[in-house]
Amino acid sequence: MRLLSRLRLRNSLTLKPRFSLKAPLIIDISASKLIRIIATSYAQKKNSEPTPHSIELEGTEHVADILHSVRAAWDLILQGHNFPKKSEIILSGINITHMKEIVEAHGFVPVFADVEPETLLPSFQEIASKKTERTVGVLCAHLFGTWSPLDDLGNWCQNESIFLVEDCAQAFMGRDFFGTSNATASLFSFGTIKRATALGGATAIIRNKQLRNRILEIQKTYPEQNKKKLREKAQKILTLKAACQKNAYAAVVGALQMRFGTHEEVLRSAVRGFPCGTVPNMFRIRPNNTQRQLVLDSWKSSTKDVWYKRSKQMLEAAQKSGISHTVFLGHNAHVHTFWLLPVISSNPEALMRNARRKGWDATRGVTSMAAIGNDPNSMAAKILKKIVYLPVSQHEIPNFKNIKIQ
Repeated sequence: MRLLSRLRLRNSLTLKPRFSLKAPLIIDISASKLIRIIATSYAQKKNSEPTPHSIELEGTEHVADILHSVRAAWDLILQGHNFPKKSEIILSGINITHMKEIVEAHGFVPVFADVEPETLLPSFQEIASKKTERTVGVLCAHLFGTWSPLDDLGNWCQNESIFLVEDCAQAFMGRDFFGTSNATASLFSFGTIKRATALGGATAIIRNKQLRNRILEIQKTYPEQNKKKLREKAQKILTLKAACQKNAYAAVVGALQMRFGTHEEVLRSAVRGFPCGTVPNMFRIRPNNTQRQLVLDSWKSSTKDVWYKRSKQMLEAAQKSGISHTVFLGHNAHVHTFWLLPVISSNPEALMRNARRKGWDATRGVTSMAAIGNDPNSMAAKILKKIVYLPVSQHEIPNFKNIKIQ
């Protein structure tokens, strides 16, 4: 009782009997697979069959190359182009700061295009208005599980002789989903908290053959991923999965709050994909055979029909609860896979308290997204100031009737 009283005082969190609390994000990998990864890392297999470095894409002339991460792919793309210093690259206004830092590390200038809450993408007009004679490319990030085709932007980029890279790190939808067909590159991530996680790794569909050849030659010079580090990550995630089980999670949250005063940052650090290091050198690694196999398995694990069905289920559940679909960020996107369930609230703290009382650990710190333009009046900054992530998994949909969104 003393522990429960302190939890209520610290975080206004009223737990259900037996400490029922759902974690904000379910790590999409089985415990048995994590154990196999750990066991495999100890095995000293000789003359084993190497895993392919690329994946054939049915019905296209292209392949998806397996790389260390989306950050590594972005760094390789910039190396492969060899633009003059001070060249400008337009980036979506909500992004991870590493993508901006990689641009700057190459001596290029990042230019930020603000996003629209309905699609979480910059409008075509916004991007076009940012172009100058020094613009060489555009990086558009599809956020929080949303995706919309960029065909018109791709045509414009081709006409202007600039590249278009779409960052689909948060929008993987299975082996038959390849992104925008006229983008220079489409990048997909299999990081720890992603759909069908491979504990890391990425795929890159590079549609410019010359650029792809240069990228692969550069990657050959990189050191191979450390097998021990992959094993240690699997061990950590196995522990985290156990901690996030429904009947254990509330106790873990309580212990973290007692020790640190909060639990969000501790959990976010546990799933963070990259330690501190020098950008971009920290991303210049080749995935080892085990990592490539994990990515290959994840790529094959589902099809886009699964995620279209998921989107329909979520929207129907919200409608039955009397919740307008317009409260979801990116509600006008072509598809919303609900990898995360982000909503905007005029009072984020009150929404989190309300959700936690109902047994859902809503959070504001589940991703490393930032408004990278540093403009407090931008839509990107306003979104991130009021955003709340509601818990959602592949197997359970929130009971919106019990969570007051606004």
